[in-house]
Amino acid sequence: MLSGAAAGALAMVLAFLRAAILVAASAIDVRERRFPNGLAVTLAIVCAATTLAGAGVRVLSFRMLAALALIVALGGFEVVWRRVNGNSGIGMGDAKFVAALALFDPMRAVLSFAAGLAVLAGFGIIARRGTLPALPFISAAWFALALIALIGTPWG
Repeated sequence: MLSGAAAGALAMVLAFLRAAILVAASAIDVRERRFPNGLAVTLAIVCAATTLAGAGVRVLSFRMLAALALIVALGGFEVVWRRVNGNSGIGMGDAKFVAALALFDPMRAVLSFAAGLAVLAGFGIIARRGTLPALPFISAAWFALALIALIGTPWG
């Protein structure tokens, strides 16, 4: 773990990189409906490096287990969904995205996923669209939760 000015500078750089990757991933998902593996690995590395620098190996180990559990659960759900419905549901790119974010903050990753899908469903109903890219909605929820964590809420 780093401390002092070096830790602050590294945290800012990694936060900027994470935000840039989320924006890029969202744009690619809108345009191509996919989350490239190279970008997924980059996001995972940035999230893992942030945790390692700020909280150490032990916390990173637990977050890696959380990310593994998420990818197995979401991947399993996707396999069952495709078998039952004959088409894709959330997509494996969405699962990779959430698992990579879980390396930084598992709770925010799960909450962002849930909130993003809820807003996506509402938007899909309003727009009368059967499918929409999920990453922009999940990313927006991630940023909203980050803002709430930064400034707090009026109720505490």
